Amino acid sequence: MKKMICLILSAALSGLFGFSVVFASDGTDKWDGSIDYSWYNTSDVEFEISSGAELAALAAIVSGQSAYPRDTFSGKVVTLKKNLDMDNIDFAPIGIGHKGYSFCGTLDGGGHVICNLKLVGAYTGAEVGLISRLDAQSSAGLVKNIGLIDVTISSSVELSHTGGIVGYARYGHIQNSFVRNITFSEGLKCASTAHVGGIVGLLRGSLENSYITGFFIKTALNAENVGVALGSGDDWGKGVLSVYNIYAAHYEDIAKEQLYKVLGVVNKADAADNCWFDGEQPEISNSFGEHISADTDLVAVLGDAFASNDNSMYNYGFPLLSWETEFSNDEEEAVDFAVVNRTETSVELTYTENALYSMDGMNWQDSNTFENLTRGIYTFYMKPSEDSDTEYELKAAVGER
Repeated sequence: MKKMICLILSAALSGLFGFSVVFASDGTDKWDGSIDYSWYNTSDVEFEISSGAELAALAAIVSGQSAYPRDTFSGKVVTLKKNLDMDNIDFAPIGIGHKGYSFCGTLDGGGHVICNLKLVGAYTGAEVGLISRLDAQSSAGLVKNIGLIDVTISSSVELSHTGGIVGYARYGHIQNSFVRNITFSEGLKCASTAHVGGIVGLLRGSLENSYITGFFIKTALNAENVGVALGSGDDWGKGVLSVYNIYAAHYEDIAKEQLYKVLGVVNKADAADNCWFDGEQPEISNSFGEHISADTDLVAVLGDAFASNDNSMYNYGFPLLSWETEFSNDEEEAVDFAVVNRTETSVELTYTENALYSMDGMNWQDSNTFENLTRGIYTFYMKPSEDSDTEYELKAAVGER
């Protein structure tokens, strides 16, 4: 049986030549669009998810789209047990926020990542994210210890609050999580009252010990506020807003939005603390955040939730969450497979003796260089030898600015 190991290596679509690599090598199959309810019942309060099909079932249950009664998971915990590759198949968010179908439990990523996640808003006014709306009933909604890699958000209808992890956190909390490379697709439109962020769109809760690297807007969203990490924060007059220990890096605003480089409008100034960004902060009122300079020791200022990163080709060289450095060798496998050089029309991959390379997984070559490429996102494959059952896959954006 062929084992596919998914590496995601992305550069800014417009030619920002930093790279980010994450590995999801526990052998998990790519999601095929199916739904698997076998993990769920109406009596337990703790659940485990190990496949894209099971994640799709969670979305359907919370959204009232399954044969089970709609469940908000209030007081319940769902834990991710493996890395998931969603294969860029249209994925409906967990819940339908604008209908009040919220997720009110705990989603614990368990130190795992979801890659190639294509979030699609199917309803006008939909709140879009991995979780549409994170809410509170008897207990606050919570997302923690999860990473999203290569997220695409698209829709043919006008959306409301939109973010990578959560569209609208209404008394919800996000902790120890990250988004790496999120793209807002060409033609995507949001309502003029919408708030858009790479991690969370509208926050009325807390966002702590988290980061985003790689934020790409390909279209004018027309939203009220757009921020790299957070679109907007509002305590709703109840003092529940907290944004702490956040950094945002590597963003490209192709559509020339009026972009907040870390946080959008926050209605309570003392609610945001220790938030950092790279690049130049535009002159926008209510802008928050500190600039990351060459002398900034981010790990020191962000604290124990973060760990140093000495590899400039991994996460653009920016710090990692501590749990990212604690993978078990039984679950994860690192491999030296990356882009080592690139021109406007070619890519050179890491050379490994006896390895074969491909752009389609079928036609293989011993050369680790691919030429005559045009601007776009490409998938590259490598197998250690001709008779190997293991193939490594990575995605890379190529092309001139």
